[in-house]
Amino acid sequence: VAEVHGTPVDTVTAIDTLATLLLAAFGLAGPDPSASTDRATAIRREIVALRRRQAQLVRGETAEKAWDVLQQALALSPGEPLVLADLTELAEELGRYDDLAELVQSWQSIEADPGRAMALSIRRADALLRGGQRDQARALLQSLEATAPGFIVLTSAAERDALGRGSAADLAATYLTAAQAAQLGTWLGPGQTPQPDPAAAAALYIQAAELFAYTVGGEQAMEETRAALGKALEVAAGLPIAA
Repeated sequence: VAEVHGTPVDTVTAIDTLATLLLAAFGLAGPDPSASTDRATAIRREIVALRRRQAQLVRGETAEKAWDVLQQALALSPGEPLVLADLTELAEELGRYDDLAELVQSWQSIEADPGRAMALSIRRADALLRGGQRDQARALLQSLEATAPGFIVLTSAAERDALGRGSAADLAATYLTAAQAAQLGTWLGPGQTPQPDPAAAAALYIQAAELFAYTVGGEQAMEETRAALGKALEVAAGLPIAA
């Protein structure tokens, strides 16, 4: 009734009152979130739904209030995917990158699909980078890179990290890995049909070679330069010649 005839404030107040009443009933049903009774489960779900609706209503006015409300929902139903999705979106909006990394990790722990789990890991690495936790982000990216070398999304994150640190050597290494993936066709990631892209591979090998030669410098870098240019010529040999 409040939502149809009242103001948003009236609706929020009504939802809060109803949630409080249900929470009291939930307490009688058993406060343990692992309780398996149908009554406890039904009440828990209803409160979570109410808190999510309440958060939606207050979000436009104060995102921090919406955050607090959703935290109440998560405390009542830990690991609830809908609440985790709401909170990750809100954490991104609020710039709470440490919280975002933790939320994505929680979400990943209940994700059964390997592809979505990989995407969540990448999102966590991105949150760690944006939150200034570069060492943790790099360690995570390296572990992901070991399972999917040259995956374009991972390459993008690694490139951003190297540029942020001003590390020409790491940036060149990232381009080399990406070039190899483009050459083999694995740049789309695990589970995807290989699609070799010789033109992209050649361009990436040349980018890596230029970085080694003109920015990194040194004997080892010159060896890397020659090897990368050799690879570029090898790949380019198979490309059609423009008329």
